[in-house]
Amino acid sequence: MTARVEELAKRAESRVAQISESEARIEALRRSSSEAGESLLRLHGEQKQAEEALVHQAGALRKLEANEHDLLEASMRARDDAERAAHDHESATGQLNALKQSSAELHAKIAGFREQRDALSKRPPRSAIRWLAFAPGIRHLLKS
Repeated sequence: MTARVEELAKRAESRVAQISESEARIEALRRSSSEAGESLLRLHGEQKQAEEALVHQAGALRKLEANEHDLLEASMRARDDAERAAHDHESATGQLNALKQSSAELHAKIAGFREQRDALSKRPPRSAIRWLAFAPGIRHLLKS
């Protein structure tokens, strides 16, 4: 019976060692589970932050797209204004050239009138012409 008791004692010791190892493994698994749970909570927090950042980025992207649209419209208006200004400039240049031509023609006419005036001023005054007209034998000079 002593052998049997010894055998049972050995088996009990073996079982105690197995139980002790199992408890150690259970404790390690609990720690690992706790760490996994904490990691999962951290990951959930990070996921929530990433989702919030994504929502923020999506809002910023919408703003940028709207701003881009506004800038594109402003650019198109500026291009239209520039084309209109170029057309107005071309038209004004044409008008300026016409005015310069008109001015040159008027200056030529004025120069002609000045020449006529100068030529007329070199003639004797009208009163002298009238006196000569009545003077005998001078009428034939006035007709030429």
